[in-house]
Amino acid sequence: MITSLLQIDNYVFKKIRLEALDAPEAEKWLVETKVKVSRHKDDRHRWMVQLHVKIKADAPTAPYAGDFDLAGFFRVQQELNDETASNLVNVNGPAILYSAARELVFNLTARGPHRPVLLPSVTFIDRKTDKKSRTGKNDPEGAKRVTH
Repeated sequence: MITSLLQIDNYVFKKIRLEALDAPEAEKWLVETKVKVSRHKDDRHRWMVQLHVKIKADAPTAPYAGDFDLAGFFRVQQELNDETASNLVNVNGPAILYSAARELVFNLTARGPHRPVLLPSVTFIDRKTDKKSRTGKNDPEGAKRVTH
């Protein structure tokens, strides 16, 4: 094991909204994410990643609905060139924040009236510096939607 070239200094939940609804259990969940990445204006090794996660069941009714906003503050090792640093932050930064949101959703729903919800694992590997999605279409908002 070695230390990652990307380190997280801190992260915060800026919005937490989860609502338990009177609905049947869902087997499939829709997860929508939006990512915004920005570099510190004075220190090129420091970055901020903002992640919005929206969840709902893939059904007409859902036992839970919610959305979460996170901000993470990262730094990359000084030996990385700009392109490598950008790729690392754009892929791993949102993944780190998503895992925090995933754990929070599980913990909150474990205390709710329905079964706990474990969001699907996702990858942000398609978030390259050119902001192209897997389909090749321009995706400037960094939006992503997965079904589990």
